[in-house]
Amino acid sequence: MSRLIKGANATIFARLDQHCSIRGLHLRNAGAARWIASEQKHRHLMAASVVRESLSFSPGRKLMRLDLDARIFLCSIGFDNLNPVPGFDELELDAAFLTVILAEAAPRPKASVAQIRDVVEVGEQGSDYPYGGHDPDQIASLFPSIRVFEADPLYTQEIWNAFFRVCLEECEISGSWIEPKLIETLRAVCELDPEKIPYKVLCRSIFDGDPTSFFLALYRCLEALYAFSSAKKVASSLGLITPWADIAAVLEDQLGWHPREEGSLEQLVRMAWVGDLKNVLVTLGEDIESLDDDAIASRAARRIYWLRNSIVHYRPAQHAVDLERFDWNTLCEAMAGIILHIYTEVFSD
Repeated sequence: MSRLIKGANATIFARLDQHCSIRGLHLRNAGAARWIASEQKHRHLMAASVVRESLSFSPGRKLMRLDLDARIFLCSIGFDNLNPVPGFDELELDAAFLTVILAEAAPRPKASVAQIRDVVEVGEQGSDYPYGGHDPDQIASLFPSIRVFEADPLYTQEIWNAFFRVCLEECEISGSWIEPKLIETLRAVCELDPEKIPYKVLCRSIFDGDPTSFFLALYRCLEALYAFSSAKKVASSLGLITPWADIAAVLEDQLGWHPREEGSLEQLVRMAWVGDLKNVLVTLGEDIESLDDDAIASRAARRIYWLRNSIVHYRPAQHAVDLERFDWNTLCEAMAGIILHIYTEVFSD
């Protein structure tokens, strides 16, 4: 084996040794040279593959992008009912993938220390009987479900779109607070341009048990567009054809200019479908009977901004808000719908 492959295997077994030790069990062969049995055909992937992106939701649930030459793989850990993402083909979890994923992602074992002992103590280098490495299937059985999918070439943001799709599939079977209707709306959000929507932000909060975290992630999708209206006005006034995002970046870098949050939010919200804005207001307890569409947009922007501040800040006025009383599925579904309409309007040209 090359030094890199030896190091990966040593890391895997050292972690198993430590996992058992801190739980009161010292493995008989702790510290000995051990490895996952593999063949020559596995060496190239184990030595040359590169982790491009990774995301850890918990010690036992992770996603990773692995590149090898011109090939791209999506690796999942702890996703029990993962449906293949369109365009991704599931591959066999062989010794090469198992070694790289365990070494790089470092998932926590799901097995008891007694089960780990039964697998790990079967052999090591230098024992009295021939040792060719530990059986890959036996080692894999100690950890949460590990799966590997191959994808067509992807640029960076596309993999975060794929990660988010994987997360949505898991939400359907994981006992998440997210209900099917919201999942369907979020699937529609997945159709937006991966270069435009911050899927990474959405991924990081989707499994949070507190739905306010995901509401904030959706809010950040709108926050990413705050400079849109102002930058477009600058471009129009100066006759520029420069993309609005580039103009906003120059204004911030050179002049320290930042858009006003509440005013920018109101300008964006006016592009949304009024039905989503009404759902926000009704869910927050507002009476909308006498409001026209313009007033609904204005009030919805203020209430969304108020709710964001109530979640983020801990001043007495915000701290007194009972966030538990709100229907967060309805609020997040409305926010996702608002994002869909605004992003479509902003990037339609």
